[in-house]
Amino acid sequence: MTVDSAELERLEDLFENASVGFALTDPAGNLLRRNRAFGLLTGSAPRDAGGGPTPLAHYFARPDLPGWLIGMLTQNQPVTDEPAVLNGLDGRQRQVIVDATARTGADGRLEAVRWVLRPQLDGATPSLDDGENDAVRWARAVSPASDLRVDLPSLSESEAEARLRELEDFFQNVPAAIHLIGLRGIVLRANRLDLAVAGHSAHPERYLGHHVKPYYADQAVLEDLFGFWDKGNPIVNFRSRLVGASGADLGVVIFSNSRIVDGQFRNTRCVVFPDPDQSAPPTATRRFRWPAAPLFAGAAAAPVQKG
Repeated sequence: MTVDSAELERLEDLFENASVGFALTDPAGNLLRRNRAFGLLTGSAPRDAGGGPTPLAHYFARPDLPGWLIGMLTQNQPVTDEPAVLNGLDGRQRQVIVDATARTGADGRLEAVRWVLRPQLDGATPSLDDGENDAVRWARAVSPASDLRVDLPSLSESEAEARLRELEDFFQNVPAAIHLIGLRGIVLRANRLDLAVAGHSAHPERYLGHHVKPYYADQAVLEDLFGFWDKGNPIVNFRSRLVGASGADLGVVIFSNSRIVDGQFRNTRCVVFPDPDQSAPPTATRRFRWPAAPLFAGAAAAPVQKG
C-alpha cells in the first residue's frame, strides 16, 4: 500500500483543528488522542504533553459519567446529545454536549471509543447579533489564527498506513456528519453519516465532487456561510436545514471552520449534528452583508468560489 500523504495530512488537520472537541480513548476511558478544541474545552494543553494516559473522567464534574457512557456503548445503546459539565484545568467549568461511538474488533470486543464534545452555547455566528456573545468567543478561539500546524513526523510506511487507518476510521465513524467543502463549493469528502443525511449512502458519487448548494433548504443562507468561509471566519452553533436527495429535510446544528494554508483557502471542516430540537427555527443572518474583513486576526484567505 502506498500512503496518500496529502490525504493523511488533510485528515490529520481535520482531527487537530476541527471546531469541536475530538478524542479517542481506550475501553477504560484513558485518552489516546485529543485535539485542540478538546484542550480549549478542558483548559489543558492543545496537544498531549506526555507523562502517561490521562483518564477522560479527570475532566468531568461527574467523574463517573464517561464510564457510564462507555457502558451504554457496550450494551449497543447510542450516546447522543448527552449534557455534561467539564472541570477545566484552568479552574473554569464549561457546559458541553457529548456524543460517542464504539470501535470494536472482529471478535466484537470494545477496542476504543470515539468522542465528540461541543460547547453548549446560547449564541450563534453568523447571526443578526453583531455583538460579543459566547459563539463569537468560541469562533475566535478556533479561528485559523490558532490552528495547530500539521507537521507529520518521519513515519515509516507501516506507521503512516496505521495513522491513516486510524484517522479514516475516526472520520467515517465519528458520531457527527462531516463534510469538507473545497473551492467552488464542491464536496471533497463526506463521512458515512453525512452521506446518509444527503441521501446518497448507496451512491456517494452523486454527492462527492458536486456542489453543496442543492442540500441547503435556504440557499441565501448558504451564500452567507460562503462569505464567512471566504474570510476564514468560523461558523459556530448555527442552526440550518439540510435537504436530502429524497426531499426530506433535517434541522441541523453546524460547527465549521476553514483550513488555510499559506494564506490560501483549502477546504472547510464542517461538523454537523442533527438538531435536538427539530422545531427550532434556523439561525437568521444578515443575507449578503458579508464581513468586509476577517473577524479574527490571521484569518484572511482567498475567496471560496461559489460556482
